[in-house]
Amino acid sequence: MYLLDTNVLSDSLKLSQYPQLQTWLASQLATHLFISSISLAELSYGVSRLPEGKRKEDLYGDLSLIAQRFSNRILSVDAATALRYGAHHAAQVTQGLNDDPFDSFIIATALEHQLTVVTRNLNHFQDRGVSILSPY
Repeated sequence: MYLLDTNVLSDSLKLSQYPQLQTWLASQLATHLFISSISLAELSYGVSRLPEGKRKEDLYGDLSLIAQRFSNRILSVDAATALRYGAHHAAQVTQGLNDDPFDSFIIATALEHQLTVVTRNLNHFQDRGVSILSPY
């Protein structure tokens, strides 16, 4: 089972640019694909920063569609995930790694739920104790 990183969600809206991702996503059972509430926050932040206009409206529509498609497969940061995040992020900082907090939350979520992170940004997740997959 898989936890889709934020870039995979974003790229899934541009499937013509990522045919290998399209093929991989189409071959998966929807019930095996999960997203983090953190990814929704990241996407919402990105869209919210755009100037008003059609592109922003369209992207809000896409974001709403993603939330609907994954409605019962959105993993929130609960107490167990928050505790795992704190321990993981502290360990990374101790090792001299300046990981993005959003990535650390995604890693903690994947570890807590025993999921493989699907991402294009392998270097953000390599050697972080989590299984990763790049279908690009």
